[in-house]
Amino acid sequence: MTKVLSVIHNMQLNGSVIVNNFISAEQINSLKDCLQKKKAFSNKEKWIVPYNFSEIFIKALKLDIFSIKKSYVFRTLNKNNDINNICDLTLKKKTKIHRVDGYVSKKNNDMIIPWHCDTSYKGANKVVNHVHPDKSSLKLILYLTDVESNNGCLGFVPGSHQIVYALKMCFLNKEIEYEPFWSLKDARNIVKKEYVQKKLTKYLQRFQIEKFLDFTKFIEETGDTYSFDNNIKAGSALLFNELGFHRAASPMVNDRYVFRYFFN
Repeated sequence: MTKVLSVIHNMQLNGSVIVNNFISAEQINSLKDCLQKKKAFSNKEKWIVPYNFSEIFIKALKLDIFSIKKSYVFRTLNKNNDINNICDLTLKKKTKIHRVDGYVSKKNNDMIIPWHCDTSYKGANKVVNHVHPDKSSLKLILYLTDVESNNGCLGFVPGSHQIVYALKMCFLNKEIEYEPFWSLKDARNIVKKEYVQKKLTKYLQRFQIEKFLDFTKFIEETGDTYSFDNNIKAGSALLFNELGFHRAASPMVNDRYVFRYFFN
């Protein structure tokens, strides 16, 4: 119980937490074999794991016993690690898994994805007035290979999920005029505005805004930082709030094998 409470506290305060020893060494090799068999060799070619009963039923009609067996594996992993319950308590509402997928990022020198926010509307003004920030997801990335700075790890700006939540509430309630904020630099430019900060204090304390601006100075100075990297061993996972700003570093040392759970 103490461990669960610690995870929940870190999720609510910082927006991310490492879940150690999510799977065994034997399971790592088994799941890596799955991705190789499904030829999921880039983040554009993901293997969607059947998880809910309608997806499993479709696989049964196609006699895809392999996928059905792996569905059971992922359902068991979720239950054994109490992740659904942790997500419920973190968000203070009932959550469910709406997707499980996996893919391989081949070794290269290009950043997998730069500093960004997953729930930024992609510049579509009409969406802003209809999507409440409570509809965001928690994501769990299960690593089948070691990740570290300059080798596929995810960096997450602590507390940035709180900033984005408040920002989206201001947009939703028409307290400030909408501006695109997918990139961290764009979001920082919005939050730097004094009138925006005054509106954000309806939902946040001033020190949270100041902390965000301090933590994100790097995006204007160097463009990247190792300060918020999550170096994780194969078999462990990272649970994080998709409202927060994050990036996935280049897999410069080896191919990066991952599976992902999406909770909302």
